[in-house]
Amino acid sequence: MDAYEVKDVTDIDAASALAADAQLYAKTGDTFRLASLAQIVAALGVGAETGGTYDKWYVKFANGLLIQGGYEEVAAMSSGGHVNTTIAFPMAFRDARYVALQSLYLSGATSAGVSQRIYDTVAGSFTSQTYSASQSIPASYTYWLAVGFWK
Repeated sequence: MDAYEVKDVTDIDAASALAADAQLYAKTGDTFRLASLAQIVAALGVGAETGGTYDKWYVKFANGLLIQGGYEEVAAMSSGGHVNTTIAFPMAFRDARYVALQSLYLSGATSAGVSQRIYDTVAGSFTSQTYSASQSIPASYTYWLAVGFWK
């Protein structure tokens, strides 16, 4: 198996992924990336815990850092309309001070006149509002990533 070939998210954990990267960097002589990887591991601490499902996942680090991501279905909407979607995290942050990003995947529509915003952030979720100014939008997905602290 190639270092970057993963058949299923459950086939690999964070430690295995870091070990595979380290082997690849050592094999190719990429000392800069190998040193950078060592610094990242030292900064994050040992004992990373991973969990979640295929559509919502998290990586919880011993130093308190929590990285989460996933996707959520967004209902269809008419031109000039909006849809609110609650994104519930697989693991709550310690408080609402986290950074969240999202990106809308549109199937069968262009992104012209379509926007999204994040609001109503609490420790366990945020609300994503999708707005379409000029076209009807079929059901789609919003992909999200959130970074904060669990302790």
